[in-house]
Amino acid sequence: MAKWPHEPVSWSAKAKGYNIRGKTNETTPLNGAQILKKFLKSQGVDISPFEKLSEGKDKPDKLTV
Repeated sequence: MAKWPHEPVSWSAKAKGYNIRGKTNETTPLNGAQILKKFLKSQGVDISPFEKLSEGKDKPDKLTV
């Protein structure tokens, strides 16, 4: 995280880069980006500097646990 630039990132690319894997196979799941974001939030990381803005508003996190 310390090496990440404070600008919007590609969450899907980060999920692949950190080898986020599904329970049943060896590939990155389609919602790997959401899994990564949810994990970072659960660890107390403020991900807002890395989020893209949509019409002046943060894109809502649709993943629920």
